[in-house]
Amino acid sequence: MKVSTIARGGTRTASSGVRLLRRQGSQRRLAPLPQGSRLYLGCGPNHPAGWINIDIDSSVRPDVRLDLRLGVPFPRASASLIYSEHVLEHFSLADGVRIMKDCHRVLEPGGRMSITDIVSAKQLSQSIVNDPKLWAS
Repeated sequence: MKVSTIARGGTRTASSGVRLLRRQGSQRRLAPLPQGSRLYLGCGPNHPAGWINIDIDSSVRPDVRLDLRLGVPFPRASASLIYSEHVLEHFSLADGVRIMKDCHRVLEPGGRMSITDIVSAKQLSQSIVNDPKLWAS
């Protein structure tokens, strides 16, 4: 069963088999991650097995629906891998820095993070930014 939000639902399990939510009094909180967990930030419609797939868009049915600007709500040193693909480009520099610091906090010692994103030394022209043929696959 998938988690539709981190604020609603009972105990749920991610496609990785990780129990994601636990009840704490009248509130539901994200459960602690087992050591070696793998987080896919901004998964979109991609849901690789063995990963906790995270996205803000509920229509892509992520394991955890989350606005990354609010932080990565997992305990310190709880993930061995974090993967992000074309996500940071959607945030301001300040938000991106906060997200990266939070990812660093969540990574266990020796953990790794892979980021695939658009990097440009100069501002992209509006014709490039607005051309869907260049961005859609």
